Amino acid sequence: AANVARGLLLILAGELLQRAYWQIDVVLQTLGLLTIVLAPLVVLVGRRRWVWAAISAAMVAVTPLLMDAARDWLLSSGSAGDWTGRLVSWGAAGIHYRVTTFLAIAAAGIAAAPSLLAGRAAGRRGLATAGVLLVGSAAAIAGGRLSPLGADAYSGTWPEIIGVILLSLAATWFCAWLVDALGEARTRRWVGAVVDTGRMAFTAYAVQVLALAAIVAVWLPGQRDDHWAVMLGVIALCVGLSWAWLRVFPIGPLEWVLRLPGRVLTGTG
Repeated sequence: AANVARGLLLILAGELLQRAYWQIDVVLQTLGLLTIVLAPLVVLVGRRRWVWAAISAAMVAVTPLLMDAARDWLLSSGSAGDWTGRLVSWGAAGIHYRVTTFLAIAAAGIAAAPSLLAGRAAGRRGLATAGVLLVGSAAAIAGGRLSPLGADAYSGTWPEIIGVILLSLAATWFCAWLVDALGEARTRRWVGAVVDTGRMAFTAYAVQVLALAAIVAVWLPGQRDDHWAVMLGVIALCVGLSWAWLRVFPIGPLEWVLRLPGRVLTGTG
């Protein structure tokens, strides 16, 4: 129940941010629906990693088919503007984000988690694994782009989804290897601000959207926001704010809100 409530909070936040700024396709609604979909799966599947691997493989297989079918339905039904159309878009038809794609990535990550928790990302073997995953990602995307299937970002083709899954696993494996190689203390000392931004990802994302909305309204009226100075400035703002906030408070403000449903249900205040 707590995860369902968190998913609804993400959807609400995403809708508010989308209204505040039109140049970004806000991802929070899709992540919220993904959280709701995952809630019963986590209970039913538990830690059976091979079931999660099978779910990931199944979602890779069906996502392009569901995407095309959902888009055809939206075009023929005229429901794109209502809540049914939004749910279908977030679930399968989205131009950039889809629960079907995210579920494939999430299930693959859950399947791989036991290996990371067992310390298999440590040492040369861990670094080699990250390298193999990275090469596999590059091969999948390159192969897709050389074939009729394609592998453009957000395209939802089989090569693109496989490439993204392998890339996300490679990044996770490398980060786990880096923490093991440097030790937690040195990791926090050298890249602590980046870690803090990860701990405040929800807040940082909201700050990014609102900052871009303000920049375009004040300095770039009627223009696109895709400028190097804008990107670097917003990154610096999000990283600096996250670092400064966590020097004073133990958790980000929006992260605290997301924890409220669990606290209410468990009676921990």
